[in-house]
Amino acid sequence: MELLYQLPEPEDLDRDECAASLHGLRDEIKKLHDKYGSQAAAALKEVEHIIKKYENNTNEQEQQARAEKHLLAKHKNVDQATIVRAQNIVRAFLKRRRFTNIATQFLSSPLAKELGRRNDIWKDILHTERAYFQNLVLLYETYFKPLKIRILQSDHKILTDRQISKVFQNIEDIKNTAKALWKKLEEACKNWPESTPRVGAIFLAMIPEIKSFYVPYCKGISDALKNLSKLKKKNHQFEQFLDRTERDAAANSNEAPLPVSALLLLPITRLGQYENCLRDLMVLTPSEHVDYPTLAKAAREISNIFHECVPSKVEAQKQQRLFNITNNTRGPNLPHLLTKDARSFVREGPILIMTEKRARRSHLYLFTDSIIIAEVNELTEDRSFDQMLSLQGLDIRDVLDSSEGQHRFALTKENRKVVFAAATYEEKRSWMADIAGLITSQSVPRRPTGSAGLAIQNFSRTAATNSGGAQYTGMGSDSLPPGSPLASRSGDRDSGAMVPGAAPGTVVPAGSSAILSPRTKKGKLSGLIQSEAFLRALERQHSNKQLEDFIDVIPAKIKLIKLSHKECIVKFDGPLDSEYESEKYTSFASARSLSTYPFIKKKNMRDGDPIADHYGLAAWHNRILAVVADGCSLGAHAQQAASRAVDTNLSDFTESKNTQSDLREVAMDLLKSLAHVHETIIHGKKLVWDAGTTTLLTGLLVEVEPSPQLQNSNWCFVSANVGDCKAFLWSKSSGQVSEITQGSRLMVSDPSDPGGRLGPYVYQGAPDLRNLQFFYAPCALDDMVVLCTDGVHENLDPELNGLLPKDLTQLVANMQGRVNMNLRPDQLTSRWDQLDPIKADALKTLYRNTLLEKIFSELETPPDPRQVTKALINFCNKNTRSAREYVEQNEKQLPVDHQLYPGKMDHATCLVFQVGPVQIS
Repeated sequence: MELLYQLPEPEDLDRDECAASLHGLRDEIKKLHDKYGSQAAAALKEVEHIIKKYENNTNEQEQQARAEKHLLAKHKNVDQATIVRAQNIVRAFLKRRRFTNIATQFLSSPLAKELGRRNDIWKDILHTERAYFQNLVLLYETYFKPLKIRILQSDHKILTDRQISKVFQNIEDIKNTAKALWKKLEEACKNWPESTPRVGAIFLAMIPEIKSFYVPYCKGISDALKNLSKLKKKNHQFEQFLDRTERDAAANSNEAPLPVSALLLLPITRLGQYENCLRDLMVLTPSEHVDYPTLAKAAREISNIFHECVPSKVEAQKQQRLFNITNNTRGPNLPHLLTKDARSFVREGPILIMTEKRARRSHLYLFTDSIIIAEVNELTEDRSFDQMLSLQGLDIRDVLDSSEGQHRFALTKENRKVVFAAATYEEKRSWMADIAGLITSQSVPRRPTGSAGLAIQNFSRTAATNSGGAQYTGMGSDSLPPGSPLASRSGDRDSGAMVPGAAPGTVVPAGSSAILSPRTKKGKLSGLIQSEAFLRALERQHSNKQLEDFIDVIPAKIKLIKLSHKECIVKFDGPLDSEYESEKYTSFASARSLSTYPFIKKKNMRDGDPIADHYGLAAWHNRILAVVADGCSLGAHAQQAASRAVDTNLSDFTESKNTQSDLREVAMDLLKSLAHVHETIIHGKKLVWDAGTTTLLTGLLVEVEPSPQLQNSNWCFVSANVGDCKAFLWSKSSGQVSEITQGSRLMVSDPSDPGGRLGPYVYQGAPDLRNLQFFYAPCALDDMVVLCTDGVHENLDPELNGLLPKDLTQLVANMQGRVNMNLRPDQLTSRWDQLDPIKADALKTLYRNTLLEKIFSELETPPDPRQVTKALINFCNKNTRSAREYVEQNEKQLPVDHQLYPGKMDHATCLVFQVGPVQIS
């Protein structure tokens, strides 16, 4: 925001007429606040502060101008000096009007939005630091301190001093450090907005204390949780003390208090939050900002400290997970899960156990070496331990559907057989693939792993997002035997996204939210990227990742079938610059674009023209490249950015030799093309900011050699995404739809923010690569892949169609297991903002997939791509009709009422192609 103060003073501006007036600026500020919300609130506050400097002077000068005018009317023979003075007053007033116009334009610029988000981040750091400190006080005052006091009372002593130290460690030092940091942040914020707090300098000053106290605490947290569990089991008095303290804390608070184990984990969790917040703050801070050097240094130091503690965090979370399972599952015969260090949690989920008399509700816990089955009480939903099966020597078999049940599979060991029934076919396949993979890995000797092997936490990812009913929670390659199909590769990286034996149609999202071990900043593949701006954006927005880390989410060693002919046999793109509606199609592919904006009679044109979306397709005999782009904002700049993006992406593949030999090489070529797209967008511009920006989703369908990793599928779609376009896969065999790109905007809360874009957007014209992600989906012959812009998929959004979460209760009840959201129908709320973002995204995905399945089912059998694109575009056009007619008839802004005016008016584009060899007819 310091840049505002560098704008020219009013006296230095040239005389110029402009529409904005100083008195009208406050109304403009209110409109801008309504338009941009909290993101611009901080910027608006500071602009008001600047305007106040001139407002008083302007009022005085207006009075003087009126007096001079009256004087001129009264005395026509005034001296030359008086006339000059009057002219100067009027000229100065006009200059100030121009200054206010410049300030107004600044508020609508991307830089102002970034600075507004920057202020939101440091204010969030302050507020969360206070909450963090209060939780530490709760831990210290209600648990640690009473136990210490009782040591002095020999009759009431619960634990020895040594036992207390083994559980709580140096928690008092941690508490005092958090208090000091909170006080410094609070003090620095008192003078805002007159002066922006130097957050980087504050954190840099606290680095010695953070390092000396947090590192030993975090390294000992795993042992501390083990000791807590053992003491709670052996010391009945200690167990009663914990229960009583938790009850008292709950009685004195409106919110459910955290258990002591969760409180003990707070410091290491807070370290990770420090790293994320400082990195985000650095990304949004201009390099010329006074706080940037110290902020960059503090971010590096915090990152180094956190990654020194990551192995401890992974181990602690593993112990915490096992600890929670032990506490939530009752039964005297429950095995002590913490006794075996090599055991790691993989997934859990509801399932039925089939007996001769009935189907019994149960809950399945899958570990790397065993399976635990818990019986579920129908009335209380409590779980009680039933049995434990070791994976060693276990046999898994499919059970054919019959009148006795569907979606069944059996586990057999030593003449003992347990038959399970899943909710859906996909869920059954997911469970069978995971269990079979782990059974196979039991016969592979385990190599020792050191501290360099770091597990990846994927906070929103699920192992089989669209097919399974249970979730992987933070299990990396360290937790798996090297030969396990669950481990995408050995060493210090794990994709966190690969489903072993994924069935055709199973979609495997792989995101950019992983915690990775620190290495060199760009990696050995950086030499293949010919865009410094692209590399700069990666380095700043993904400071702990290399290019290899993006590619590693794609399975390794999946060989491609070579191209039968090198020449591209089909290529098309669109729409043309002047088209309001566009269609291109072949026998195996189709693409359509349409503007659903209203026609404005006064302007004699359709609002939003020209269409800023663009699509393209290129095909070889056994490969298909498909791409859609959505120019950000409206106008010629956005249209040109999207058009250049598609043209460049198509040319990168059609004009090359296409010598890719495996899936990862395909992903690497897609990444190189994204960088080339960015350079093409800004090429030839006098100023880099003259170029527009665009989102881009591109993917290549390839024929592959059969592999167990892809359930012997012969086809696979590999895609790269920046922004908010989406891809879906329709399975011909099941008629079901899965979203390929699920979770691509989970890190974004602002609906107008696509999450990323190519073209100049941040620091020195670099692209925004926050949600750069790669995905892959095994496909079967005659399946269909659908790529679309937000003008299509947001019309499939239940929230924009006027539905509340509770309205989807029956859908969730009927479709449990289709999307891994860990949400029961009775947990659905009356408002979307009350749902956890991950669960809300999963719920919307379920609705979108179901709606797409309905659209597919209403087409002729089998549907062809042209029918699909026509049906989707017609659906969007019909869905937005009421909104469009309102604007056309009233010529004013549409009220926010999604029940009366459902959907979203936009440029709508979709591209559909059929999986299989390309045949022209």
